[in-house]
Amino acid sequence: MDPAEYLPLFIAECREHLQELNVSIVALERNPGDASGVDAIFRVVHSVKGMAGTMGFAGMMRLTHEMEEVLELVRQRRGAVSRETIDIVLECLDALSAALDAIEEGGEEKLDPEPLIPRLRALVRARQSSDQPPVAAPEDRPAPAPAVAPAPRPTVRVDIAASA
Repeated sequence: MDPAEYLPLFIAECREHLQELNVSIVALERNPGDASGVDAIFRVVHSVKGMAGTMGFAGMMRLTHEMEEVLELVRQRRGAVSRETIDIVLECLDALSAALDAIEEGGEEKLDPEPLIPRLRALVRARQSSDQPPVAAPEDRPAPAPAVAPAPRPTVRVDIAASA
């Protein structure tokens, strides 16, 4: 699989997912106890992680993996989402959007997830300390390996012509 061949499709689908994520976060801000909102956000983040991994964008994949850890704990506990969690998820959305812009402009994600990861992990630790039994913290597990290309399946060719 040549990832460059799928780059326009990746960008288009990722933009749709990030827009959906934005709408879902705004809705969750209005109703922090909405379990279906948390589920929707988790699904979008999971989709972006898989797409980024398939395309080889390790920074996006790593950031979305850490976001999943937080969102999974929120889903398990079914409690209201804290303002701090929403703020950090919004910052992650901004970082993912900037990475997508960089990919579209030059083919590289230019995303360093490191400033956000400790903050996401702190949310995990805070959630874990408020509930028992604790789950292994993300830093105790190795980062996920980039996704391996799936088995061949029917492909769609998208030709895009741009005029200058």
